[in-house]
Amino acid sequence: MAASLDKVMKKVLVFVLLMWSTLTVAQQFAPPPPPPPPPGYVDAPPPPPAVQSGQVMEPGVTIIQTEDETIYEYRHGSQLYMVRVVPKAGPPYYFYDMDGDGQLDIQSNDPRNSHVNQWVLFRW
Repeated sequence: MAASLDKVMKKVLVFVLLMWSTLTVAQQFAPPPPPPPPPGYVDAPPPPPAVQSGQVMEPGVTIIQTEDETIYEYRHGSQLYMVRVVPKAGPPYYFYDMDGDGQLDIQSNDPRNSHVNQWVLFRW
């Protein structure tokens, strides 16, 4: 019985040594280099340069709290481009600067403006 146990232990020892030597040899080889890009491949553009002039990159938000509503004024730099009005009752509505002139398109003397509030219908 002891002789058969020695044979089994020798076989296990040989198996462990073979596995260990295979793993050490496999770790010595480096992976192959990546294939070259296909013709016409365009790499991603570099990121934009860092802000050096102190210009704020994120939009500024001014919050005005009144008795009946909360008004959020969104500005990029000093130019107002959107106003979000959140009434106490009802959904919020928005006013936009559609032409980029810095003035919201809610002029009362403009016959093209219908003064229709804009609500978010779908959001995902």
